[in-house]
Amino acid sequence: MSKIEEFRSFMREINVDAFMLHTKDEYLNEYSGELIKLCGFTGTNGLLIITKDNKCPFFTDGRYITQARNQLDRGNFQVYNIQEEDPREWVKANLTLTTSLGYYLQYFTIEDIRKYENICKLIPCLAGKKSDYRKQAVVLHSIKYAGESSKNKCKKVAKSIDKEAEAVLLTDPNSISWLLNLRNENAKYTPCIFGRAILYKSGNVDLFIQDKEHSTIETNLGNHINIFDISEIENSLHKLNSIVIDPNTTPMSIMNAIDPLHNHYLREKSASVSSQRVTLESRNKKVWIPVSRTGMTR
Repeated sequence: MSKIEEFRSFMREINVDAFMLHTKDEYLNEYSGELIKLCGFTGTNGLLIITKDNKCPFFTDGRYITQARNQLDRGNFQVYNIQEEDPREWVKANLTLTTSLGYYLQYFTIEDIRKYENICKLIPCLAGKKSDYRKQAVVLHSIKYAGESSKNKCKKVAKSIDKEAEAVLLTDPNSISWLLNLRNENAKYTPCIFGRAILYKSGNVDLFIQDKEHSTIETNLGNHINIFDISEIENSLHKLNSIVIDPNTTPMSIMNAIDPLHNHYLREKSASVSSQRVTLESRNKKVWIPVSRTGMTR
């Protein structure tokens, strides 16, 4: 049985009509392992929708069109240039409100999934195997290169948090690494810290490291930084009444942990940590939400 047929068996088990996958992992890293296994694509930008029986649409940008056509079996896949054929429009034309589209909660952001709301039934699933980020080597990035201490950066950013919020949730590894002046020496290409962070109005930060137990973490990171394992983030979020999140970088798995019913938006708020400036910027839309006291189960 081919990998596609194996996946279709899984789709029948969970009773979905189609399933969406792409080349990003839970930390927005380019991670093509799943697509390599299912269709042979080795590029860094691709989105695949597996259907129950027909050819599966595969979307990529102009850099990878020729590569995709060479690597994918044309009997099973139809390759589209994402600049010419929007995946949302394909879903709109081929699925209905009575048909279902599955996706992995960890790998799609709030904004990713919003595009498909009111088009079909969205079925969230938890990915069985998480990306491997074991043994991070967390070190301080010298002030000589950073230009400013992490403590000062955190205080400046914290001052921009609206009075109605208790904290900001940071989910982009680039922003976290920049804000805290930290680097991961074990990262193969981009030395970012794989984890999440909560920045409080006080300027203190709770940093949640992926697989803390197997990682090495430099001492004296600063008395404003508290280190936890990533598994502890849900409990910390539940202690807060309101928090600012970025729908462009926050995966649906965290959204579900914060607000399982998705129905308590207070308002949208512009604010983000930029790797270029010590400000909360307006270019990325943010969402205000009160934190649910419930767990991840819907």
